[in-house]
Formats: sequence, structure tokens, C-alpha cells
Amino acid sequence: MLALYADLMVLRRHLTPELLRRLDPPARTEYWIADTQIRGFGVRVWLAGGNVSFGYAVRKSDPNGKSVRRSLNLGDLRVMHYNPADWAFELNQYAFFDRDLASFLPEARAWAKLEIAKITGKIESDETLALARLEDAEYRAKVGRYVSGLTLRHCVELVLKHRKVRGWTEEYEDRLRRAFNAFDEVTGAGQLPVGQLENGVLAERIEGAPIGFGTMRLLRSLLGVVADNIAALDGPRRWQLLPRRLEPYANPKEEGLEFLKSLELIDFERFLQGVRAIDASWQSKLSIELAFHLQAPFTRIRTGRWSHIVENRWYPYGAERRRAGYFVFENIDGPAAECLALAKRNAENAQIRSDYWFPTDGTSDQPIKNVDRTWKKALEQHEWPDVSLGFASKYFKRSFFGDTCPIG
Repeated sequence: MLALYADLMVLRRHLTPELLRRLDPPARTEYWIADTQIRGFGVRVWLAGGNVSFGYAVRKSDPNGKSVRRSLNLGDLRVMHYNPADWAFELNQYAFFDRDLASFLPEARAWAKLEIAKITGKIESDETLALARLEDAEYRAKVGRYVSGLTLRHCVELVLKHRKVRGWTEEYEDRLRRAFNAFDEVTGAGQLPVGQLENGVLAERIEGAPIGFGTMRLLRSLLGVVADNIAALDGPRRWQLLPRRLEPYANPKEEGLEFLKSLELIDFERFLQGVRAIDASWQSKLSIELAFHLQAPFTRIRTGRWSHIVENRWYPYGAERRRAGYFVFENIDGPAAECLALAKRNAENAQIRSDYWFPTDGTSDQPIKNVDRTWKKALEQHEWPDVSLGFASKYFKRSFFGDTCPIG
């Protein structure tokens, strides 16, 4: 019997799914079975509610001799190894959920090999990589502050100095320099530090400069290259120096994307907190907030139904869409669960009985049509540029939570 000496020593076995499905209960609290295939990998066995339970784990010492333990549960494995091909087409008939923890043994071994390599220093650990990223961010911030202190003229001269790299002829370089000199002579912008020319300052000087149309086109071409180089060194972003209205051929989403790249997670959190304080319907405010916490397109969120939630899973697509490869469900937890709980309370307080999460006032059988006014108010309140809700929410999820949906 596996549990006979469980509380006296560590058991060593070659783990198999069959062995894991017939584990004996511990004599007292719990016991550990070390896998003979991968040293440091095994399972912890314990009693839970009268049933025998187990979980995969790694126990290993780092190069300094410090003991490190890491665990892996069924939920983690399902997320890590989600495969659309594992799903059946009919609701609540998913082969994926037929897999128990024992069936994930091969995947758990692969995870253990990677974690052991990190712990023992054979590859960079998550902590080391995080520290390296922090040091890189601090260095780039230092460089950005230095660049922000350079005068605009100095930055222009650096760009012109390397004209050959860009394929510019000496004649074209001379035309660009004359255009900038004409602009600087009437505005004095060239003597100012780059950091003092962002947020519309440089744009106003460009728009108000009494120079000819041809000179203006040359100036904008030159300053566009200068702005790109400044942004690449973590100085002010291009959109902060040269708003899209100054560049008729620019990508219309460029300004919004550059702005979003400048934000941290806390900036988005403050934005979403501010959305709730806007003078607008609770339906529009909560649906906007939910768009940042669920992966489905906003149209699906706006028309979401309570009847499509089973336990804590939401199924936004029908069987016909799942056959086309759309994801099948989303977990409703954390901020998303909070939003929906608040939506339900608001509907109850307003005595609205509807299957829709966000019904139209006075018409419970229809969802709200759009949230354009509320979204515009939110942008104006936080002084954000004119980015769409879908664009901003996709960027947020991709950047901070690993969402793979494309931007744009």
C-alpha cells in the first residue's frame, strides 16, 4: 500500500496516470511521492472532504542551497494547454473537461523540467528576468530624461549628420536645414529642450509659423524623423511632439497607439475607476469597464445574456460560431464578476427584469444600442486622445494580461 510508510519517509515511484488515480489516503496529514523519472518532481497527496486529492509540485534547491517549492493545479494546466481541437460542438459537452489531473502527467513533467531549470540556474529564472527588465526600464528612463533635455536644434543636427544612413543627398540635407532654420528663426523652437515642446507646444509653433507651403512640407518631413529618433530613445512620444493632424498621410491609429504605450497598468486602473463616476447610465459605464476584463468583442459584451452563464463560465458564441474556431467560454471572476454583480443589483433596484446584462431603460427585451457618448466623456475627463473603446481595451488586455487579439 502506498500510504503504509507515507508519514515516515518520502515514497519514490515512477508516476503514471493509473498510479495517480488509485492513491491511498495519508495515515495522518499528507505525504509526498517523488517521481523517479524527473528528480525534484512529484505529487503531494492529502485528504480533502473525505476524498484523496493530489497536486503536482517541484521541490528543488537553488545554487545558494535555498529550498524552492512550486506547485501546479488542474486549473493552471487547463489554461496552459488550452486547445480548441479538444472541444466538442454542443454546449456543456467538452472533452477538455473530461481530462482529470492524472491525464495531464506528461504536461506536468514538461512544466517541471522548465521550472527545475529556472530554479537551478540553468536558464534565467522569472525573478532574474523581471529584475533585468526593471534595470532596463530604469536605464531607458535615464536615457529618456537625457534626451528630453537636449535642444530641438541639437537633435535636428544629429539627424542631418547621419543623412547618408537614410539615403539623403547633400542637396536634400541642405534643403531640410534651410527649412528648419526658417522655422527656428520665426519661432525660436530650436533653442528649447525637447521636453518643453511636447503636448501641443511644438505643434502650435509649427501651425503658426509664417513659412511657405513647400518649406512647411520639408520641415514636417525632417521633424517626423527627429521625433521617431527621440521616441526610440524613450524621450517624448511622437504623438506628443507631432499630433496626427500635422501629418496628413499618417496612420489614423498612430497617435492613439503611441499614447497607450506611454501608460502603465495603474493609469488604466485609474481610468476605469473614473468611468464609474461619469454622469451616464450604469449600463454604459459597466459595459465599458467589462470590455477591459473580458476577451470577447464589445458587441458580444454589450449584448451579453445571463442565460449564457453556466456556473462561472460565460459562453458568448453559439455552436455554429464555435465550429468556425471561436473560443467557447470565458471565466467570470475577479473584476468581471464584480461588474456583473453590480449590473444585477442595479437592474434589481430599477425593477428591470431582463436576460440582458445591460438592458435599455424601459425596454427590458433589448440591450443598449451603444456607449459612444459615455466613452467620449471618459476620454475627455481623463484627457485621453480619441481612441476607440475596442482599440484601447484590446491594447490593455494584450499588454498587461497576455491577450493575443490583434491591435487594430
